[in-house]
Amino acid sequence: MADTLARQALEILIIAAGSAGDHVVAISAARRAVSSAPLDEYAHRMLIRALDLAGDQAGAVSAYEQCRAVLADQLGVDPSAETIKAYVTALRDQSRSSGARVPVHASSFIGRERESSRLRAALDRPGLVTVCGLGGVGKSRLTAQVAGQAGGFPGGRS
Repeated sequence: MADTLARQALEILIIAAGSAGDHVVAISAARRAVSSAPLDEYAHRMLIRALDLAGDQAGAVSAYEQCRAVLADQLGVDPSAETIKAYVTALRDQSRSSGARVPVHASSFIGRERESSRLRAALDRPGLVTVCGLGGVGKSRLTAQVAGQAGGFPGGRS
């Protein structure tokens, strides 16, 4: 009974957070659901959908592959048609005509005000902007943060 209530609470949280655009909470709750019940395809579908809504196509693909591997290893079965449909929908949502979606990060972003303002200023000018630096210093994270602050890049570019 307690497990059922906990699952229903996570499901409500995932749906509510996703609908409100709080993708970090939705993804985190979906990951908890998968972690607590790795053979539950519904939990995997919720994670795939949460990642898709957040614009994380690579994450949705990875979540599907994890689901497929767990089901094959533990039960010797393939994902259901409904799970495959959620996966294909996540892939289809990334059409060429759609703008790129900014990835959602689960951690907070602290500091980097100088770099953020320099990047915003560079984006306000015409032309191509390239962010350079050593691997692992946070170039992608900085760019995603700046893009997310204004609801996208200036001038409607994404």
